Amino acid sequence: MVSIIIPALNEADLIGNTLKAVSETEGEKEVIVVDGGSKDGTVSIAKKFARVVKSSPGRGVQMNTGASEAKGDAFLFLYADTVVPKTAVRLIEEALKDPHVVGGRFDLGFNNPAFKYRLAEVFINHRGHITQAWGGDHGTFVRRELFEKLGGFKEISLMDDIDFVHRLKRCGKVVVLQGIALTSPRKYEEQSLLKTGFKIIACRYLYKLGVSSEKLVKLYNIKR
Repeated sequence: MVSIIIPALNEADLIGNTLKAVSETEGEKEVIVVDGGSKDGTVSIAKKFARVVKSSPGRGVQMNTGASEAKGDAFLFLYADTVVPKTAVRLIEEALKDPHVVGGRFDLGFNNPAFKYRLAEVFINHRGHITQAWGGDHGTFVRRELFEKLGGFKEISLMDDIDFVHRLKRCGKVVVLQGIALTSPRKYEEQSLLKTGFKIIACRYLYKLGVSSEKLVKLYNIKR
């Protein structure tokens, strides 16, 4: 069984679409929404589709809490604004039949029709195929046993997803599943696409060089 774990905080506008898509995926699954203290209708919407557990806010904290509550042999960590294909669970099950595969993700798509986002998709996915690195908005799946061995996500302000993927890919083969994780470009819409993209890339390299996630948040004011 695949446990689908979704951290959420004040996501009432978007989480319904994500959970509806997840509920329609083929294969054996459980869905866990980890709420970090929402003040809107997130919890009431989530309860229609998933088991809801409470947690302190912070994606790393919330995803680790969800994993501790999960029963599946594999985990799919999914953001509240990301919609996966109907075949997502089956694809994960098929991928993990290969004992060398430790985890992986989907390619990324944006649910905005503007041409600039098509260009962004090409750049992000091409770069990801070359570097075998990706962010949490791609949807990250991993074997439960390995997740626990790695100690889960670091409970830090930023880069928890990048840090985990870096550790994951050192453990074995990571794969890109067929289909697209369709996500909101909201973090790019508050500022220009290029400016936000530059911030994200800069943060990844600076974190790799040893700059703490707390300093990166202050330096670039990145919105999660």
